[in-house]
Amino acid sequence: MFLTFNVTSFIYTCLFLTYFVLAYLVIISTRLETLFKQGSTWQIRTAQVLLSLIFGYLLATGTMSLINSLQLTM
Repeated sequence: MFLTFNVTSFIYTCLFLTYFVLAYLVIISTRLETLFKQGSTWQIRTAQVLLSLIFGYLLATGTMSLINSLQLTM
């Protein structure tokens, strides 16, 4: 009971973390700070992290639904 391992949730977690890091790197490389006032660094960082979380969640959920829909039964 204690050592049960769910492969689907492990794959989802790995995909989410990968997509989160990639989205964060992409968002950091954009010029997002031009939308904010000068000196509002915590708002900029919060927006970057929240956008990365949203994109990571959407991409991981979409990838998992694609994997589940294309899964072949043997």
